[in-house]
Amino acid sequence: MKKSRLKGGLLLGAAASGALAVVSLGSAGTANATCASVSGIGNGNGCTSTPTSFALGVGTNATATANGLFNGAVAIGDNSTAAAGKGNFNFALAAGKQALATAQDGDFNIAVAIGNPAFNQSKGAIVPTSAQAEAFSTKSNGGLAVALGNGNVVQVGNGDFNRAVVVGTGSRAGIGGSGDNSTGIVFGNLSTAFAPGGNNLAAVFGNQSFAQVLGGTNKSAIAIGDNKNVTVP
Repeated sequence: MKKSRLKGGLLLGAAASGALAVVSLGSAGTANATCASVSGIGNGNGCTSTPTSFALGVGTNATATANGLFNGAVAIGDNSTAAAGKGNFNFALAAGKQALATAQDGDFNIAVAIGNPAFNQSKGAIVPTSAQAEAFSTKSNGGLAVALGNGNVVQVGNGDFNRAVVVGTGSRAGIGGSGDNSTGIVFGNLSTAFAPGGNNLAAVFGNQSFAQVLGGTNKSAIAIGDNKNVTVP
């Protein structure tokens, strides 16, 4: 099986699980909208937008910022933060207490964080659920960062068309370095996957497991089961 097909299948599964997570969150109840801004109209109270973009904040101290062309930012939950900007056609959704989602530093980036604070194995601390699709030192385009579940952390940056998805609790996935088209996937609790470099894949299907590619290109590290550790140099 070609690695590109495997990546597509993994991401399709993540999307299906994400739909279930959104439905579950919606059943928990809603709060009154605290701010809304469309094309710069209605700026204030935590929401900011520029022409052609929109920002919506729901919950106490929710903050949503959308700067640039055709960007969207939605923050749902107390002290949640969503930011889309420093580029065009970006979207960020943060849903949950203190949830954080950023999609910026390029074009066509998507960040989705749904969950509440919880212990994260990789961080060794209780952290908010966060998803960041942005360039930390260079411009990035077409990035996808999805964190579904409490205490999950996802970071994608410094390259084009990188993606990382976490479904579980207290897990982490990251794409770093300066490569393109890499994928990090975690389905499980307290697990971690890192895939720096170009066209690499790191995937975990299990609890308290770890998968990592140590740079380079066209490599795969896949951990299946609980308490597994797979590192590909």
